[in-house]
Amino acid sequence: MSQTIKCPNCKADLLANSTICEWCNFVINQEGDKSIESISDDLDEIIKAMKGIENPTLLSSFKKNSKISMPIFAASSFLLSYKVNGWFAILGIFFLLYSIVSIFKKSTNPIANLRPLKAAFDEKVRNFQNLYGLNNKYKAQIQQYQNDWKLIENAATKGILVEWISYGLVVLFFVIAFILPEPKTKSEVNNELVSSETESMLKADSLLNENNIDLAKKELMKIKSNQNSIELKSKIQLKEIELALTKVENKIEQGDATSAKSDLMKIIWIKNSVDYDIEQFEEKYYKQFIALKNVVNDKLPADKKIKVEDEFDF
Repeated sequence: MSQTIKCPNCKADLLANSTICEWCNFVINQEGDKSIESISDDLDEIIKAMKGIENPTLLSSFKKNSKISMPIFAASSFLLSYKVNGWFAILGIFFLLYSIVSIFKKSTNPIANLRPLKAAFDEKVRNFQNLYGLNNKYKAQIQQYQNDWKLIENAATKGILVEWISYGLVVLFFVIAFILPEPKTKSEVNNELVSSETESMLKADSLLNENNIDLAKKELMKIKSNQNSIELKSKIQLKEIELALTKVENKIEQGDATSAKSDLMKIIWIKNSVDYDIEQFEEKYYKQFIALKNVVNDKLPADKKIKVEDEFDF
């Protein structure tokens, strides 16, 4: 025959392993690991352990995945230093050093620690339900444990989302660095600047054709490229020289050769360029100056002629 016990509340005969009286619903507490206190304490410890697990943030996710994220960040930073600004190289060196250090660090996955705790939690809840779940008081207590777990599970889900976002940011950072156009060469930048000043150069040419040197000089102030600046300065100087040579010719026609000679000697070319690359844009105007000066010099009497500059003196 099966062993029986009496209900402490209504004294009805019950099977020995009964935890709830079928007559009065009185809860009969078990002993040892099956007791309400023991199961509740175990569940409280599991909940406490689960709450103690740190959910990933963007920073902690980058650290956890540093063997992957840091080399990608390093490569991206070096790309940006090449394409955008050299200061990104400092960031690249930092990420590179961090990635080297991370090789010797053991990877951790806090979220993975939830799995064994969840298994233990589910087992304890099942035991609690099987032993005492028919009682409304303990139904509410079991529901509270499940609600606590739900909150932890939601936080873990958000942590996983953060993890994926961090992966996305790593990839996005690299993609942006990769697709950025390569930096323009000094020559390309200069050519674009020269082209952008075409309108001002044409306007200055028109003003010089009208002998309006002062307004042409105002246009010169708008010019930023060395090439156009040297060319326009040379054009302005050549125009000033042309006007000065015209005055010398007038003196020659008036028979004042001595004064004309003196004035012609004073007309010289003032060099505008300072390096060879720019010098070529000035040289053609210098040659025109020599040709014009020679024409006027040839009009002087033989005894009044001067030595005109040699084009190689430039």
